[in-house]
Amino acid sequence: VLGATIKIPTGVGHVWFDLGYLSLAAASVTIGPWAALVGAFGALIESALFSGWGISWSWTIGNLIVGAITGFTFKYTKKYLLRTASSVIAFALGILLAKTAIEVALGYGVWAVKLGTNGFAAAMDLVVFMVGVTVTQPFANKLEVK
Repeated sequence: VLGATIKIPTGVGHVWFDLGYLSLAAASVTIGPWAALVGAFGALIESALFSGWGISWSWTIGNLIVGAITGFTFKYTKKYLLRTASSVIAFALGILLAKTAIEVALGYGVWAVKLGTNGFAAAMDLVVFMVGVTVTQPFANKLEVK
């Protein structure tokens, strides 16, 4: 819901800074791999309730991948560099590749265009996510579910 309340445009197509990734970051830091469900349900609910295009399965699956990778990594390491690297990999696999592949397979565009748009979206989402990680980390010991 956080992602649907405030939309900050990037000036590129239908891509904005999605504040819902603050919630996914907090979930990755505090509940580990269960963050996959936070990411998937967040995307599913937001697209179902607020999108004029209906449910975005590509975005839902992309967020499931991001949450699973970051949540698993964050559960087993506290090293910021490893967490950052896993976040970059997660957004590349989930938003750039998986989301693009699903959209192309469903006939929503061609690889060249979708890779560009989703690559930019993945980068913007990663920025918001890393802000969320940075803000949540100092409270992680108090919030972390073991």
